[in-house]
Amino acid sequence: MGGHANKHRSIPRSLLFFVIRDHIGNTPLSALRNTLLSDLSRLWDSISKPQGLDNSRIHDYFDFAFVALPHKILMPEKFDAAVEKLSTRFREGYKDPKKQGLLNEDEAPLLLPEYHRRIPADGFSVYAEGVWDQIVNNKDLDLPTQQELLAQFRCDEIAREVLVAFDESISPLEATQASDIKAGTPSLLPKLGSIMTDARVNVLKNFEVEASRYHKGVYTRKREELASNVDKRLKDLFAGQLQAAHKTGIKNFSDSVAAAVKLGQKKGAQYDFAEIVSDEKKKAYEGFRNAALAAAVEGTSFSDATQEFNLFRKDLDQVSAQLRKEEMRRLATRVERWVRSRLGDSIGLEFTALGSGRGGSGAPETGSKHDEVSEKAIWDRIWSLFTETVEEAEKRFTERAKSYDASAEEVEIGLWRLRRKSWGVLRGKIDEETMEGNLLLKLRENFEDRFRYDENGVPRIWRPTDDIDGLFAKARDHTLTLIPLLSKFRLAKTNAPPPLDAWIGHAPASASANDEEDMVPIGGVDEDEGKSLEEETTVLNDTTKADVERRFRKTADGVYVEAKRGALGGVTQTPWWMWGLLLVLGQNEIFAGMFILPTIRCLMLCVLITYANSGTQPLPHPPTYPPCLWCVRHVHAQPVGTYHPNDHRGLGARSRDCQAEAAGMACGDGDRTAGTGYER
Repeated sequence: MGGHANKHRSIPRSLLFFVIRDHIGNTPLSALRNTLLSDLSRLWDSISKPQGLDNSRIHDYFDFAFVALPHKILMPEKFDAAVEKLSTRFREGYKDPKKQGLLNEDEAPLLLPEYHRRIPADGFSVYAEGVWDQIVNNKDLDLPTQQELLAQFRCDEIAREVLVAFDESISPLEATQASDIKAGTPSLLPKLGSIMTDARVNVLKNFEVEASRYHKGVYTRKREELASNVDKRLKDLFAGQLQAAHKTGIKNFSDSVAAAVKLGQKKGAQYDFAEIVSDEKKKAYEGFRNAALAAAVEGTSFSDATQEFNLFRKDLDQVSAQLRKEEMRRLATRVERWVRSRLGDSIGLEFTALGSGRGGSGAPETGSKHDEVSEKAIWDRIWSLFTETVEEAEKRFTERAKSYDASAEEVEIGLWRLRRKSWGVLRGKIDEETMEGNLLLKLRENFEDRFRYDENGVPRIWRPTDDIDGLFAKARDHTLTLIPLLSKFRLAKTNAPPPLDAWIGHAPASASANDEEDMVPIGGVDEDEGKSLEEETTVLNDTTKADVERRFRKTADGVYVEAKRGALGGVTQTPWWMWGLLLVLGQNEIFAGMFILPTIRCLMLCVLITYANSGTQPLPHPPTYPPCLWCVRHVHAQPVGTYHPNDHRGLGARSRDCQAEAAGMACGDGDRTAGTGYER
């Protein structure tokens, strides 16, 4: 390439003719032309040039022509027409500067005089050999030899051929694994390691047999490339298998621990959670190790699963910690349920005792039946019962947590949560006992125990002489003092709320947000809530107290009215002096009645006689005599119409008292209405 760059006519030029196949028209030919020219210019600028030609351009030495052929398969007819048209351009011609730009360049001839090198046909081999020697000796070009080019071509072809059998073995496994991952249900592929090992050995062996005859350097390089591509696919399968083993092992571990715990709960035995977790961990480790060994491919570096095994161990420890945390939550729930049961009974008894001051089942065996000091100390007893119950629950929780292999921080968090939950249980029980209906019932019982029963527990029978008003006022006033007493949780010893903030304590430093998310805010403990301890220990507000007092007064008034009525209605005997007073004041009426009584009897007799003689007179009939006792029992017990007058005589048991027999008549003849109750 001699000459100067500024003398274009003296520089021999060559034509670079680009035929673009399978052009479907999406990208215009002009755009493809510009892209190729840009790439060629960049390559030209990057190569080293002889001295003085540093600023030369590729267009100073080459002309460019471009043609696009349609797709042979998609558009066969257009392809044949374009090829036919292209063949007409391989003819001699020349450039006419006057007509340049006016003619269709797609039809211009390609064999122009300026491209002719004037080399005779019999000297072309020598010319080509010289060109090739110059290319080989030019180290800047670094082009492979013909043997290397042949080796590259054949090795690529052989690699494609041997990969067909490899794909038949590996592609189904890849498809199965991909579908399982997409479905979110990873599963272990059976005999994956042996299948991958056989496929890898076969593909490399087949390539070695066919490609080892070619250039050694090219063969070695192509074999490494083939092994790298094969190992990449096998590594992905191996990693997917380990991932499936990882997820399956974690799931099986969680399920096994849960099943063992559930079985221990069903048996009712004190199961050792830490021992269960340890045994299931060993099984999970062994299962993952076996899965990794079964999926390993011989002769590969990626089959070392040490890193995956360490990750599995780490995740298994995290899952174990989470399971232990959940189990401790369940333990805390069981302990909380136990606290709820104990407090429900003991606190209920304390509130029930407010209405059990009379003698009887609720009265104390010794001491005063109405102990006002005991009533005032109700909150002290409730707080003492509460703290003792929670302390016992904490011991239960701590002893059980040791079998879970729990850390000191986890136990501390569990105890802190237990105290907060227990206070919520106590507060809920207090609210239940001091509901308006329950509280009114207890106040009424307390009032009635003092009003209706004496100091010995004996029910009072009210008399007009009893001091009902005084007893009523005393019992009512005392019961009214219970309302402000029960309205605030205050200890009688200190006249202050219980030390709830100090008893619960601050949240442990290791407590997380999840440990506090289900906690109910407590006034005086949680400063961010803006609620004081005084408000937290308030049981009844002012409105509720006024309403309870009003309704209790009405209830007490009803009991008082009932007692008053009972006292007035209890007089059941007439005093003796009343009889004397009636005798003195009513002696005139007594004498008048004594004289008028015979007159009244005579008048009544006249009326009866007159009534008897009035109306139709009945036919005369023989006199009727009352039957004797024997006749009543034996004869007159027979049905009407079956008795004969001689039956009495025929029985042979004549009664001396039978007046009917004495008169010569049958016993009971005539109308049997003389007190016998028998009809004829």
